[in-house]
Formats: sequence, structure tokens, C-alpha cells
Amino acid sequence: METVNIEPRELLQYPNREWDTNTFRVTPHKAKPLKEGEKFIIDDLILKVLHLPGSSAGGIVLLDQTHGYLFSGDAVSRSEPIDWFPGCSVRSMRSSMRILNQLGRSGTVKLVLPGHGTTFTAVQLVLESEKYLDRSGLCYRIRIWFKSAQLYTKLRLKHSFSG
Repeated sequence: METVNIEPRELLQYPNREWDTNTFRVTPHKAKPLKEGEKFIIDDLILKVLHLPGSSAGGIVLLDQTHGYLFSGDAVSRSEPIDWFPGCSVRSMRSSMRILNQLGRSGTVKLVLPGHGTTFTAVQLVLESEKYLDRSGLCYRIRIWFKSAQLYTKLRLKHSFSG
């Protein structure tokens, strides 16, 4: 796998005095998909890409095995996972939670830095993943499927009349 080195100064640049939130624009760049196992080096962090879908089909987490940091994005937090929105998959989320549970139990992860909410430890990662796995059986998946279908229908109706 390719390893990409990123200098800290590339991430820590502050806007100049003329910077204005109303006129700021991001220049589009051609992006390449991240691959499972690809690594990024930022200062003393070596971040490994792990593909963990659930909230979205392309969901990833970044794991720094040197320090035990897991940048989990939307994969796991201390709040309810979003697995009911159109495009989400309870089956994929369950698979991802099993992997996260193993990472927490094995000692690979020491600290989780989620995309939402506060950081938490590997113990809490194990508890959160087990809580999801315990409650997301067949009846739950059927209920979520109906909730997702209902939301999808509402969105379709809203957008079919707004055009």
C-alpha cells in the first residue's frame, strides 16, 4: 500500500488577514479513493485506513497503532449510531461493530476520537459496540428498514413537488 507523508504545517495553516467567511471557496481537486490498509504519516502519527461501512457505504476509520488512537468518524460514538437513514446498512454496521469490538478487546485501541461527541476509552468502545450488537437483531433491522423506507418516501415526495 502507498504511504502518504503530510507535514504538520500543511494542516495548521491559519487564514491571512483578508480571509472572509463569505467569500471563502475551496478549490476542487481530483480525489482518489482511500484503500483499506493505506497509511498516512502526520508528524508522529501513522494512520491506517480501515473500511468500516454502516452509516455510509464508504465509511472509514483511521487507526494509529503506535499510540492506540482511533479516529472513528461516524462509525462509533457514545450516541446512537445513524443506521436508519437511506443508504445505511444495519448488516454492514453490525460487521463494523464486531471489528471495533475486537480492536477494543485486543488492546490495539486505547482512545477513540469520534466525529461527534467526546473521546472515550477502549473499555467504552467495547461496551458501545456490544450494546449495538445486542439490540440490532432481526426485529430491529425490520423496524429500521421501514423507518428508512418512510424517510426515503418523504424525501422523494418533497423533492418531486419542489421542482
